[in-house]
Amino acid sequence: DRALSFYKAVLCADPRNIWAAHGIGCVLAHKGFVNEARDVFAQVREATADFPDVWINIAHIYVEQKQYTAAIQMYENCIKKFSRQNNTELLQYLARAHFKAGQLKECKTMLLKARHVKPWDPVLTFNLAFVQKRLAVTVLQDETSSFSSVCEAIADLNMARCTFNHLSKLNEVLNQAMAADEARICQDLLSQAKYHLDRAKSREEQERVVRKRQEEEREAQRKRQLELQQQAEQMRLDRERRLEEERGRFLEKAKQIIIEPVVEVCCLFSSFKIYGGGSRKRDDFIASGDEESSDGSNEAEAGDRSENVDSVGQQKQKKIGNKRQSSESKEGNLLRKKSRFSTSRDDGLSAKQRMRIVSKAIVSDSSDSSSSGEEDEH
Repeated sequence: DRALSFYKAVLCADPRNIWAAHGIGCVLAHKGFVNEARDVFAQVREATADFPDVWINIAHIYVEQKQYTAAIQMYENCIKKFSRQNNTELLQYLARAHFKAGQLKECKTMLLKARHVKPWDPVLTFNLAFVQKRLAVTVLQDETSSFSSVCEAIADLNMARCTFNHLSKLNEVLNQAMAADEARICQDLLSQAKYHLDRAKSREEQERVVRKRQEEEREAQRKRQLELQQQAEQMRLDRERRLEEERGRFLEKAKQIIIEPVVEVCCLFSSFKIYGGGSRKRDDFIASGDEESSDGSNEAEAGDRSENVDSVGQQKQKKIGNKRQSSESKEGNLLRKKSRFSTSRDDGLSAKQRMRIVSKAIVSDSSDSSSSGEEDEH
C-alpha cells in the first residue's frame, strides 16, 4: 500500500511518468489484480515501445492467466525486439512458459541455450536436469514410442542422474536432499531401461513386419491393377479390331451393292444396243426376203407366161398390181418404222450404222423398182 501511494503521488506530480505507472501495474499484479495490472501495462506499452520490462510483465500476466501461447509469443517478441537472445533470465522465463504449456522439448531447448550462456548456474543446471527427467519419463511411459526415442530418453535419464548426483554434493543454496531424491528416481527408471528397450524393439519389429506385409499387399494390388488394366486394354484392342473388320465387311458389301446396279445398267444398255441392231437386221432380212420373194414370183410368172401366156395374162396383171400395192405399203411401213426408230434411237446408233440402214433401204427400193419394171415389161 505504501508503494502504491508513492506511485500515485509521482503520477499526480508527473502524469506522463511511465515508471510510476509501471510500478502501479506491478503492485496490482502482486496483490492479485491481474486484469487491472494488464490494463495498466497495456497503456504503458502504448505510451512507449522502447520499454522491455512492460513486455516481460505482460507475458507474466499471460502466464498467470494460463494463456501460455500468448505468453510465449510475448516473450519471443521481446527477445527479438530488444535483442535479448543471451539473457538467461528471459530464456528461463520462456522455458517456464513452455514447461507449463506441456512443451517439454521446447523447454529443454531454451534451457540448453541458457546453460550454454551460463553453465555454472546451479539453478539453471537443476532445472535442465529436472526437465530431462520429466521428458524421459513421458517417453518411457508412452507405449507407442519408437526405439530411437526410448534410447534418447535413456540418455537424458543418465545425464539427469549425473547432474542430480553432482548437485547433491555441492554446498550451494540448493536443497541437497531434493537433488539426491531426484538422482534416486532417475536410477530407478534406468533399472527399467532394458524392459523399455525390449518393448520398443519388439514393437518396432512388429511395425516393420506390418509395413512389409502392407507393402507386399500394395505391390500385389498394384500388380492386379496393372493386369486388369492390361486385360481391359487388350479387350479394347480386340473390340476395335472386330469393329474394324466389321467396318471393312460393311464397306465391301456397300461397294458390291453400289457396283451391281451399275453392272445391271451396263448390261441393260448393251442388250438395248444389241436389240436395236437385231431389229435393224430383222428389217434388213424382211426387206431382202421381200426382194427374193418378188424375184421368185417374177421367175415363176415368167415361166407361166412362157407356158400359158394367153390363158393367164389377165390374172398375172392383176397379181402384179396387187403385189405392187403390197410392196409399196410394206415400203411405207418400213420407212415409218425407220423414221420412228431413228428419232428414238439415234443416241444409241453410230453414224456408220445409220449409213448402213440408209444404204439397205436404197437397195431395197432399187430391187422393188427393178422387179416392178420387169413386171411392167412382161
